[in-house]
Amino acid sequence: MKKTLMMVIGMAALCVHGTTLEEKRELLRESMRGRVGELTPDEQNRRWQVGADVNTLIGEEPDVALSIYCEILEDKFDGPNPRYVDVIIPMFYRLDGKNTASRGDQKALDLARRLLRQTGRDNERPRQTSEAYMMAQMYLTVKGDARDIDILDFNHRRVLERRVAGTNRIERVALSSDGLGGEPCAFYPSVTNTGPQALYVGEILRQYWGLEVLDKFYEDAERFRMFEKVSQTPPELLTMVVWFDAGGNPVCNVDLAKYGLAMPEIDLPQKVKDEIRRRSSGSAGLPPCNAGGAGQKPCAPGTTAPWSPPLLIGVAILIIGGGFYAWRKISKR
Repeated sequence: MKKTLMMVIGMAALCVHGTTLEEKRELLRESMRGRVGELTPDEQNRRWQVGADVNTLIGEEPDVALSIYCEILEDKFDGPNPRYVDVIIPMFYRLDGKNTASRGDQKALDLARRLLRQTGRDNERPRQTSEAYMMAQMYLTVKGDARDIDILDFNHRRVLERRVAGTNRIERVALSSDGLGGEPCAFYPSVTNTGPQALYVGEILRQYWGLEVLDKFYEDAERFRMFEKVSQTPPELLTMVVWFDAGGNPVCNVDLAKYGLAMPEIDLPQKVKDEIRRRSSGSAGLPPCNAGGAGQKPCAPGTTAPWSPPLLIGVAILIIGGGFYAWRKISKR
């Protein structure tokens, strides 16, 4: 029986990997039609066969599934069936929000923002208490940025504000879909550390706190020791930044040896390694602009250049002055 089960699972995985992107798209669309109540009874019976393949696809290729779900929701967001929003938005958090190494999917983030901005103006479909609304809040809290602060409720806003300010946080109670708390504690990297580097930040802090994991229920005495240690964490560790040098190696802006720590060795998935290699290529090991450090100015590729208003004004004056000087020289000839 066990061998048969493993064979069926293996065949399902091979079928999913062997299908084209268009076939995968149709697979998820048909499954979604069943979940939102748009299938006839006969079509509904076929859905149970489709379901196994869909679960395999989601498990094996979450990035592909996420991309297709975004396509479906972009097409159905303002359609007559609100179930598309109610079913797909929670998938964003499941497929991307829980992935510590993800930087956040921009299409999924924009759709979550769209839902929250619409809330309160859509009297026909109030969503303040729906699962989609709460999961959109969670997704933007862990993968969003400064633009999302004003559309979050108080508890989620508080976490995101600290992430935007550059703090790597451990919360006593993790966020959950019902807004009442979930896991007893959770780690949220700063916005600067969002992405593969968050894996290293989390491991460094776990080293300092003497913890193996954060997502388990601790005994009372153990929990007290944990939060006592967290409360005594030096500010520079809570605001540390990790990035990758030109060779794709993790680098930190804190002297870890001073605290008896070392950069952890993490066996990263190949997709994550490829992303790091692609993003760090040509960076010459430069940290992000907001990585801190006295007089730090250079920016790694993909980060914001430090163009302050005074600098822009100075550049404008030089350009105008130079142009005027050149015009005077030419006019005297």
